[in-house]
Amino acid sequence: MFSLIAGLMMYLLAPYGIREGLDKQLSVTIVASDYAFLPNSITIERGKSIKFIVINKGLYPHNLVLKYDEKLAELVQLLEPNNQTEITYLFSEEGIYEFLCTIAYPAPVPHYELGMKGKIVVR
Repeated sequence: MFSLIAGLMMYLLAPYGIREGLDKQLSVTIVASDYAFLPNSITIERGKSIKFIVINKGLYPHNLVLKYDEKLAELVQLLEPNNQTEITYLFSEEGIYEFLCTIAYPAPVPHYELGMKGKIVVR
């Protein structure tokens, strides 16, 4: 029964780039474009990790910065167009995390001010 439910969940979430393995590590593909992240909302349980697969399909370089409780963690420093990278992050505290692109090229403001941001809800 468990494998049937797990398989159904993976089937339903796969189009959105979200897959949960049996080890409870969530794998999320985040597509960076100019100026948005897709998906822009993720939910996970406290104590679990997310393997981020970040793909830059935009025309400009982007990064991925995690913000929680006024603390910043740069997960991806710089990702050039048509490239991708992977990083895993453990979410040990409940709360709402923001993920942002803080690069301000070619725009005069950081990309997150133009809408390139999202949230991760940790329960």
